[in-house]
Amino acid sequence: MLDSLTAFVLNQKNAIEIGFMSERRQENYVAERPVYQERSREKRDRLVKAGFQIFSRDGYEGARIADIAKEAGISVGSFYHRFGDKRGFFQILLEEYTHRGMANWQIFFAHADRNWPAAELFERLIRGNARAVERNMGLFNAYLILGRTDLTIVEPFRKMDQTGARLLLKHLKDCEYPGSEDLEFRTVHIALSSIGKSLAFSAAVKGSTFRATDPFAVKELAVMLQRYLSIE
Repeated sequence: MLDSLTAFVLNQKNAIEIGFMSERRQENYVAERPVYQERSREKRDRLVKAGFQIFSRDGYEGARIADIAKEAGISVGSFYHRFGDKRGFFQILLEEYTHRGMANWQIFFAHADRNWPAAELFERLIRGNARAVERNMGLFNAYLILGRTDLTIVEPFRKMDQTGARLLLKHLKDCEYPGSEDLEFRTVHIALSSIGKSLAFSAAVKGSTFRATDPFAVKELAVMLQRYLSIE
C-alpha cells in the first residue's frame, strides 16, 4: 500500500506544480453586503451556521437557498439581501472554513508535545484532518468539482495548506527532529496538500479503498508523510 500512496504523492506533486503555472479562470459572484448592526450580524451568523449544515449534507448542487433560510429561521428575501446569490454565499462559507482551519493549525502546534515521536506527531495531524474532511464533505465535494476552473474556490484552501506547511516545518525544525535540517517549505506544502487530497477523495468517492478516518489508513498516511519528508 505504501508504494501506491507514495506514487499518489508524486503524481500530486506534478499536478500542483502544473497548477501553479497554468492560467485559471475566476468566476464572478455577488459580494456579501457589509454588516452594520448587531441584529444583522446575528442573522448572518445563523445563515452561515445553517449553510455549513446544508452544504456539508447536500453538497453544492443539492443545497437549496430555501432550505438554508428555513434552517436559519430567516426569510429567503433576507438571504438574498445579505449574500446576493448562492455562489457568493458559498464563497463566504469557504473563507469561514479555511479561516477556522488556519486557526486550528495554530492550536494544534501550540499544544503539540515536543517529545512526541515523529510517527505520533504525523498520526495526530492526519487524524485531525481526516475528521475535518468527513464532517464537511459537502464543502470538499464542491472544492473538487468547482475548483477545476475557479481560482476563487482553490485559493482559500491553498492558503490553509500553506499555513499548515509553514507551522509543521517550523515545529519540526524547532524540535530538531532528525532529518528536518535541510527540509524546505515547498516540500512540506506539497506533502500536506497531497495528503489532504487523498483524504478528500477517499471520503468523496463511493467504494473507496479506505475511509479517511480508518485507523489503518491514518497510520499508513502518517508513515508515507514521514518517509516523504525523510524525518526520523
